[in-house]
Amino acid sequence: MNIKSFIKKYGILCIVAMIFTVAIIYFAVDSSKDVIRGKTVDGKDVVVSMDGYNLTADDLYDKLLDSSYGSYVVYMHYVRLVANASVETTDTLKAYAESAAESLLSQYESYGEDALNEALRSAGLHSKDELSDYYLTYYKLDKLVTSYEEEHKDDLFKPFFEEKKPRHVSHILVKCEDSANPTAEEKAKMAEVDAALAGGKTFAEVAKDYSDDGSASDGGNLGYVDADTSFVTEFLETSLKLKTNEMSEWVKTQYGYHLILVTASDYDTMKADDDAIAAMGNYYPYLELTVVKEAAESLDITFEDERIEELLNDFFASYLGKEEE
Repeated sequence: MNIKSFIKKYGILCIVAMIFTVAIIYFAVDSSKDVIRGKTVDGKDVVVSMDGYNLTADDLYDKLLDSSYGSYVVYMHYVRLVANASVETTDTLKAYAESAAESLLSQYESYGEDALNEALRSAGLHSKDELSDYYLTYYKLDKLVTSYEEEHKDDLFKPFFEEKKPRHVSHILVKCEDSANPTAEEKAKMAEVDAALAGGKTFAEVAKDYSDDGSASDGGNLGYVDADTSFVTEFLETSLKLKTNEMSEWVKTQYGYHLILVTASDYDTMKADDDAIAAMGNYYPYLELTVVKEAAESLDITFEDERIEELLNDFFASYLGKEEE
């Protein structure tokens, strides 16, 4: 899942909590130096000392790179570098970042300063002043991804459209206690629906008058649907077969009988639909990596440590390889 769709699904708070839990390993070097100020062994800064055992900053750096988290931590710092170098810091982005930081901080302030500081440390941050900078990075990353999606929209949307069949759907439901054996009253209601439609009433009008579903107040509108939508099989399969403005026959499900109307399904309409574009983001779970990799190619980035470059290349190869399969 790319960062844009993750924001939509979980919100920016979860991003900070999840992204920086791993990064705390990296920041442990600086924070520990404050605890053992000035101690060195063989000219190397000591970050942990206990019962004659000394862990130096160099050792910690090596352990980080050799750990299972190493490539991920390197990637996250690389993202920060690329996003900040590729996207201008505008007043609007700064305002978004500062607002998000203030909102998050306000949630923790009620628990006291200690709780706030612990939350910041768990996110790999030294102080609350750094929080807006990290939000700014991910708003910039979102902007990079969005710009890439817009520039490559047809190339990205066509495979998604053909496989997932995005559309907007409405329905009219007549509930049944036993769908396999509808009662005379239930059958009569279905007949009334058929008659109302045949008499010239619109689908939305009939849905408001007759549908036994919460969507009735909105004319039966269920909104965006695609092949991944969690609808019962009979309903979803029928929905995906219909064309724009085409209505189904009565469809039996465990809930009763449905008339289904597809209100939009053509390529151009769905390509401009916000819900479809968001779903497209989920269709390409590693798109963010492609965007970051491409953006980095236009920057003059050098690596002083070959291990960093190797970890980064391995990270890209492992995930982009999955996307290309």
